[in-house]
Amino acid sequence: MILLIDCNNFFVSCERVFKANLINKPVVVAGGQGGCVIARSNEAKALGIPMGAPLFKVRDIIKNHNVHVCYTNFSLYNDLHCRIMSLVKKNFPTVEVYSIDEAFIDFKGFKIEQAQNIHDVILRGVGISTSIGIAQTKTLSKIANHIAKKKGLPYFVLDDKNSVDILGSFPVEDIWGVGKAISSKLKSSHINSALELRNTDPRRVRQTFGVVGERIVRELNGLPCFNVDVSVSLKKSIQVSRSFVEPVTSLEILKQALSKHTENLCVQLRQQNTFLKTAIVYMESSPFRTPFISDSQTISFDHPTQDPSDVLKQMNIEALFKKNVPYKKTGITAIELTKTPTPRLFAPKPKNTNALKALDAINQRFGNKTIHLLSSGFYQKNDRSYTTCWEDLLVVR
Repeated sequence: MILLIDCNNFFVSCERVFKANLINKPVVVAGGQGGCVIARSNEAKALGIPMGAPLFKVRDIIKNHNVHVCYTNFSLYNDLHCRIMSLVKKNFPTVEVYSIDEAFIDFKGFKIEQAQNIHDVILRGVGISTSIGIAQTKTLSKIANHIAKKKGLPYFVLDDKNSVDILGSFPVEDIWGVGKAISSKLKSSHINSALELRNTDPRRVRQTFGVVGERIVRELNGLPCFNVDVSVSLKKSIQVSRSFVEPVTSLEILKQALSKHTENLCVQLRQQNTFLKTAIVYMESSPFRTPFISDSQTISFDHPTQDPSDVLKQMNIEALFKKNVPYKKTGITAIELTKTPTPRLFAPKPKNTNALKALDAINQRFGNKTIHLLSSGFYQKNDRSYTTCWEDLLVVR
């Protein structure tokens, strides 16, 4: 048996842990500094606010229904994620952390009551509500989790007794691993539900959709094809970007933003012990206004690096910048990483990494951005780090 545990409306739930006045109120979390909606409470969903909508397009709904807008606080979200996964791993030996708010668990040998127990442990210990799906395979556990959320249950077990009814009414486009393109082709073949896909010959599906399609069919039939993977997979690419609240025409502000993004990128590189070989730097105007302007620059390194100063030296931001263009977003994407910092022939000798290790240790102990590059400007704290900074601890009177 496979158990899938999923945190309900995770980013919104994290905000509500420390803002009790938001409970049972419509809430959205906006990406960047006022970009698009990336999380919604159930109350906000009921108002018709779509996922990914730019804030300016739903401004009337927000104003007319007193929707509270929170801006992303990833340091808080990541810390609560780590606390939740720590509790999960204390209760189950085989856990695959699938995303920031999901984990697959090898549930073989455990009693159903332990699903209720882990739900209660997380709610009591962290303050985050979860939905749990239990079934024979990962694909079926995803469907069971969907049913648990829909019915407002702490957990739901999908088994032989209820599978026909559940799968018969479950849309094929909502199956894990089936996207719009595949679902449209399946519907053209009169396969509209998970039950109809389950009853399809897997060899026929493989001819059209490849081995992944065949595995989905077999998983729907209760034959595990995707195991619980406990290995930590390294990111093959990393992107750090952020939208501005208001369009920016200043070169200095763009330089500061790119410097901050580069620092954050290099922190992630050091955390997973990888080195940067090639990156793309970009800046662009709003895609919702014409003309849309997007300029980018590819930079590479003779010696793979984790040092932000090395990356910034390679950038030519002035060459990208255009006067009077209202830039809305800028960022950097690492597109080629390596585990070994092997230099190219005749490349300069690498720097001593002790300074970077000391920097990370200081920032970890005394708070993020305690030490940072001067080119990033003076650090302005916009989010409260309720769980990782003494000054931000809530005071109860």
